[in-house]
Amino acid sequence: MVNKYDKLETILKETGEVIEKDIVKNIIMEDERKEINILQLKFEQNNISRNELLKLMKYKKMNETINLLYDDFYRVNLSKEKPKEVSKSDYGGFFMLLNYITYKNTIAHRNGRHVSIKKLAEELEFKTIDGFKKFLRKLKKCNMIGTANFGGIDFILINPVYAQRKVKLNHTIYTIFKNDLKEYLNDFQIRLLELENDDTCIETIIPIID
Repeated sequence: MVNKYDKLETILKETGEVIEKDIVKNIIMEDERKEINILQLKFEQNNISRNELLKLMKYKKMNETINLLYDDFYRVNLSKEKPKEVSKSDYGGFFMLLNYITYKNTIAHRNGRHVSIKKLAEELEFKTIDGFKKFLRKLKKCNMIGTANFGGIDFILINPVYAQRKVKLNHTIYTIFKNDLKEYLNDFQIRLLELENDDTCIETIIPIID
C-alpha cells in the first residue's frame, strides 16, 4: 500500500512547487489532528505523560504557565512601599479594608449597597468608631486613601497606586491621587485626565454613611 508521503512525491513531480505547499500543509494538519485525538483520548483516560500533556496543551494553544484567575479579586502594587508613617498594624488594616473595594476603587458592599463606618470598624476589630476614624485619617494623610464629597456625603477612595480592582482612572481619582499616579502615566494620559469631565460619575457609587 502506498502511503501519503509516497503519493505526495509522485504528485509533486507532476504538479510542481505551487501545489506542494498546500499538499504538505494538508498532510501535516491531518497528522496533527490524529495526534491530538490520540493525546486527548489519553488525557480523558488519565493515561497521559507530562510531555504528552504539554504537547496537547501546545496544540490547543494553552499556556503551560499556570496562573490563578478569579472573577473577584484586586491587584496590589508590590513596588509601592509602605509609608514610614504607617504602622504595620495600620498597614494590615488597610488590606483588610480592601475586602470592600469596588471596581471604582471605592469602599462598598459587593451587592453595591453602602457600608457603614460602624460596620467597617467592627470588621477591622476596632474597639471604638473614633479609633477607626483616627486610622482612616492616618491613611488619608499618607495618601493611601482619599475622600470625595458629593451631596454632603463622603466617599472613601483607595489610591490605585497601592491597590486596585480593574479600576479605570477618571478625573476624580486622578485629581485626588495625582502626585502618586503621575509616576505611572505618560504625558498624553496625564493631559487626557486633566481635560476629562469625569464621564464615570462617582455619584452613582453608593457611599459610606456614618
